Order: sequence, then structure tokens, then C-alpha cells
Amino acid sequence: MFTLITRFSISLLIILLYGPFQGLSQHIKDPTSEQITDFFDQVYGVDQRLVSGYFYYGPRKGSINGHAYFMDDTWKKGSISTDNRVYKNVDLKYDIESNQVILKYQSLNHSEQQIAIQKEHIDTFWMNDRTFVPFPDYRPDSSIIFCELLVSGEIDFLVLKRKILQLTNGGTNDFEYQEYVNQYLRIEDQLIQFKGERMIYRLFPQVKRELRKFKKSEGLILWRSKIHDRKIMIEHCNMLLLRNK
Repeated sequence: MFTLITRFSISLLIILLYGPFQGLSQHIKDPTSEQITDFFDQVYGVDQRLVSGYFYYGPRKGSINGHAYFMDDTWKKGSISTDNRVYKNVDLKYDIESNQVILKYQSLNHSEQQIAIQKEHIDTFWMNDRTFVPFPDYRPDSSIIFCELLVSGEIDFLVLKRKILQLTNGGTNDFEYQEYVNQYLRIEDQLIQFKGERMIYRLFPQVKRELRKFKKSEGLILWRSKIHDRKIMIEHCNMLLLRNK
């Protein structure tokens, strides 16, 4: 459930007119907008300017097994880039059922709120050293969803995770979350579903022999469930392609 809110620009305007702006003017003559922004970041915290979206009241309640989030339901320290500006050291969750990036926001009166950030403003966000970007669905009618960017280079390796609430077949809970995982390779703006190692050999026959040798020496298993091994393989493939340029 979400309730639309607006930025705190009205409050900021009042503060600029009557508040601590006087302290800024004592130190900086004719301050620029960037200097004003940096000053208020020190006073109120950078996440104030992120507050443009919806109040978030959590996932659905009831007799449910599991949770709606990526990884788990705890807050993660992270960073987020919106409109090409990066905000660091903020508390985030990623609800992959509703596809919402949630910010724990402390208002000016020090009460905590949860805000679902407007997706169209998000360029990238990071949680626990993991990188998330808008999924490159090039259809004109596609909505914004996010995926994890595991490898970036000649080949990008993208993992898209979603959760759907479904009825159980009995037990103590009425509903449970089912997770669905899809893996993609992006090559020169072409998006290809990553089905297996044969696809890599077919796409890049010039490094097929080196890739097979590397796979055997590292003991990699490239099954669909072995995402980490696939990540290592794509990283090595990128290195070979770069070396052979």
C-alpha cells in the first residue's frame, strides 16, 4: 500500500527564508545552489532530497510464509543514484514483489518513515556491495523493474528476481512467496536469455577453447542454479575478449 507524497521543497523554502540559511550567509557570500544544498546536507542529512514518492506501509499482511524482499527483510546500508546524484550511507530495502526500492527516512521532527522512491528517478542503487539497475527491457510499453548487475563489460550479466504471492497446498500458512529468477546477457544493447555454456561458445567461438580450459581448471559448474560460477565464467570471457581486441 502506498500514499503519494511530494518533496520537502516547501519546508526547505521556509527554512531558507527564516532558518539556518543565515548561518550559511555568514560564511559564504552569494552562495550557489550547490553550496546551499551541501550546507543543508550537513544539517538535515542527504536523504531529505530523496523523499519523492510514496509512503510505504510494508508488504501484505496475513498468514504468509516467507517475505517480499530481495535477500531478507532487514535494512541494508547502501547508496542510491537518482537523477545522476549519488546519496551514500542510506538504509534501503528492495521489495521484489511490488518492485519498490524502500528508503528509511527520518523526517525533520526525527520520526522514521518508509518511502517507496519513484522508480523513474532511480539510475542505480547498491545494497551490501551488490549493484542494481533498471532492467533493459526495450519494449516501448514496458514498466520499470530492477535487476542485479553481476558483471559489466563486453558482456553484461543481469539477474532478474521476482516474487509472487501464491496459495499454499496446506500447512500452517495460507499463502507463500514463490521466487522466480531469470538470467540475461546484454551484448551491445542486445538482450539474450542466458540458457547455458553452449550459448557462450556459440556467441564467442574465438575464445571457446580458452573458456573450456578455464572452466575445467576452476571446476566451474554452469548450471542455471550456479549463478556465482556463471559470474566467474562471464568475467573471464570479458577478460579474454578485451585481451583479443
